[in-house]
Amino acid sequence: MSATLTPPPGGPPPPGGGAPAPGGAPGGGAPPIGSSPATGATQNLGATAQGNQIVGMLLQGMTMALTKLPPGSEVSTLITEFMTKLGKLVPAGAVSSQGVSNSIKQMAMKQQQMAPHMGAMQTQGAHPPMPGGAPPPAPG
Repeated sequence: MSATLTPPPGGPPPPGGGAPAPGGAPGGGAPPIGSSPATGATQNLGATAQGNQIVGMLLQGMTMALTKLPPGSEVSTLITEFMTKLGKLVPAGAVSSQGVSNSIKQMAMKQQQMAPHMGAMQTQGAHPPMPGGAPPPAPG
């Protein structure tokens, strides 16, 4: 006849059994809960796509600027270098007409939100008051 051992309520657990140690497997060898790589920070793919969209818009703007600049000038040479480097990093098709429209709308909304703050800064003058009441440096 085989009997299963069950401890009396409040008694010690049977040998070799019982609940695992807090924060891991029996023996305490596992890392604490929530520290596995599966719970690490994840990349925000929407922000990445939006960033690529904006960089693509910048590339389009640089292309427009190149048509206005004299060939071989220092600025046109730098723009050409930047466009070559950025063109390798920004995936093809990163800029769509709808994406451009959305980005422009977002920038316009942010500008409208910042307008009262910018107006307040302009009324303070070129040198806003220093913390602690120190006077701004005198020009000259």
